[in-house]
Amino acid sequence: EGTGVDMDDSGGTSEGGNRARGRSRRELPPHAVSILKAWLVSPEHFHHPYPTAQDQAQLMAETGIDKKQLKNWFTNARR
Repeated sequence: EGTGVDMDDSGGTSEGGNRARGRSRRELPPHAVSILKAWLVSPEHFHHPYPTAQDQAQLMAETGIDKKQLKNWFTNARR
């Protein structure tokens, strides 16, 4: 449907193995992804998918992710 919310939360990685403590791509915990998706597709946010500072603080508390992870997830989800 082109909603932009089919983020990969499968838990599998297609990168080649674990690197020696490098910054490899880490996926968010599935429960965090489901909370973020629910916010994104909710009727009050669907047409303006930009969380306010208050929304961001609440989402970070609910999901346990940091601000950078939150901003990156929303940037990718809106694509």
